[in-house]
Amino acid sequence: MQESLIKAARYGKVSLSLFEYNNDELNEISKLLRIQKSIFFNKKYPRLISYLQLSQISNNHLINILLRYKLHYLAHEICKYMKFKNSLIHKIYIDWAKCIIESDKPDDIIVKTIQQRISSQKDSYCGHHHTQSS
Repeated sequence: MQESLIKAARYGKVSLSLFEYNNDELNEISKLLRIQKSIFFNKKYPRLISYLQLSQISNNHLINILLRYKLHYLAHEICKYMKFKNSLIHKIYIDWAKCIIESDKPDDIIVKTIQQRISSQKDSYCGHHHTQSS
C-alpha cells in the first residue's frame, strides 16, 4: 500500500509547479517509510512502529531500539542508508562485539569472528565522517 501511495505521489508531482512541491520532503518521507517497513517485516523481531513515531524519535533512540532486539545488521544498514553519524555505527559494532563475547561460542571462534568483522570494516571508517544529528 505504501509503495503504491509513493508512486501516486511521484506521479502527481508532475502536475505541480516548482513552488508547490518539495522534492526533499517526499524523499525523506520515502526513506522513513522504507525504514518503517524494514522494521515491521523483520523476521527475527518484527516491531510495529508508526510513521509519526519514527519521524519523531532521535537517530540514537532508533538505534537503541534496534540494539535492544539484537538487530545489528538492520541498525547498521539504516545508519548507512540515512547517513547517520559514525558514532552510531561504532555503537552498533560495540554492542555486536559484546553479544559475540557473551555467546557460548569457543574463544577462538569469537576472536576470529571479531577479527574478520574489524578487518572488513576498517576501510569504511577511514575518512568518512557524517554530520547528521543523532
